[in-house]
Amino acid sequence: MIKFQIHSDGGARGNPGPGAFGFLIKPGKFSNFKFLTCPPSFAGDAGVVSKQIPNSKQIPNLNIKIQNNIVYGSDFLGTVTNNQAEYNGILNA
Repeated sequence: MIKFQIHSDGGARGNPGPGAFGFLIKPGKFSNFKFLTCPPSFAGDAGVVSKQIPNSKQIPNLNIKIQNNIVYGSDFLGTVTNNQAEYNGILNA
């Protein structure tokens, strides 16, 4: 079984207000798992990947980067509550 550590956070300025989330995913402590990078022709400009989550605010440009075998992702959500921003962080990870 492959284990991962997932760290996510989200927040909104005001409640509701402009909000965003971020996350990172890395292999577990004793895992030798390696994330593969996506060729630029599939990822688009600057590694931006389009991703849509059912029952979630649709995210047209979820920014995902892979560096030093850690996946980083973030996006601006528009006007949301703090709880919605936190939840989107978990869903998108």
